[in-house]
Amino acid sequence: MNKELTIKERAALLMGLMSNSSSAQMPTKEAREALKILNSLQTNTSKTKGHLKTIKNPVTNTKVVMRQNPSAGAGNDVSFTTGTGYQRPVKPNSPTQLQGIQATLNQMLSEIPIKGTTGDSRYTATPIYDDKDILSGRNSRENQRALAYRRMTKGAFALPPDNDTMRGNRLGESRWQPRGAKSRYAKAVNYDLTDVVKRLGIKGATRTAVQSIPVIGKYLQAYMTAEETVKGLTGKSPTGEFINHAKQSIKDKSMPRPATLMIR
Repeated sequence: MNKELTIKERAALLMGLMSNSSSAQMPTKEAREALKILNSLQTNTSKTKGHLKTIKNPVTNTKVVMRQNPSAGAGNDVSFTTGTGYQRPVKPNSPTQLQGIQATLNQMLSEIPIKGTTGDSRYTATPIYDDKDILSGRNSRENQRALAYRRMTKGAFALPPDNDTMRGNRLGESRWQPRGAKSRYAKAVNYDLTDVVKRLGIKGATRTAVQSIPVIGKYLQAYMTAEETVKGLTGKSPTGEFINHAKQSIKDKSMPRPATLMIR
């Protein structure tokens, strides 16, 4: 009978079996925020008008714009603003809020075509100065947006030493090649657009009812909350990765009986 259950049915059954656990805890504020962000990524998707794509997410308080200019050398120009526009907020964002902003940006980046497929795989971005950058006298490579783009994308978006615009080419699902000095292609980097979504899923899981299941609990809840979002962003399901991790993390003999429903 277990073999007839789908992965989602097994997950739902396991959730039900553990829902009355005496060690279950209510989600923390941080967990609730992470789950709210995950849901918002599914409901606030891109809108297209001409050569312009836009995502407005009121939960992450982020607007991402990608202008698809068919003229030579333009590629896909990406920019984003938050509730304070291009300015940094007076009160710094929490780590979860920053992940929400990054996940919203990645949602748009996922729509950049991969090289060799239909569409232009090139991308550009110009990091805008804010008032604090101007007052501190930072150059373009040191302004807060340039550093944020480079950090969030693991170098996929990085300013070359002789240009104020970031340029590159998307080579694969998680493979990006930025341009360096004299517009020459630099070393390609790996940047998984779904990584931040998975981390939000883990964060939304770590203090929920399934916490009582050793090791597998956080991976199960991450699956339940992030599966559809990741699939929506990439067209691929992380279920296989989840099951492999569960198999490697827990020995069959020591696993709680209900958890075996997930990997058989």
